[in-house]
Amino acid sequence: MHSAPCGVDDANGHFKFDPAGPAEPPNEIWVGPFRTNGNGSAVASTRVDAVAGPGAVAVVVHAPDGSKVACADPS
Repeated sequence: MHSAPCGVDDANGHFKFDPAGPAEPPNEIWVGPFRTNGNGSAVASTRVDAVAGPGAVAVVVHAPDGSKVACADPS
């Protein structure tokens, strides 16, 4: 989860439940790791024992090197 829409500053940084906390779960919402099949399809899920609220505004997929490869805003 990221803290800005996809079109704003490349979705800004990661959403954190505690802004002063660490950049890792459980303070951040991470899905994966996951791999795609030969057609580029993948299914992944995660469970978080908290509600992200309005500060989490985009889902971003990162490559293994950390670069952003996909972004989706809520509808």
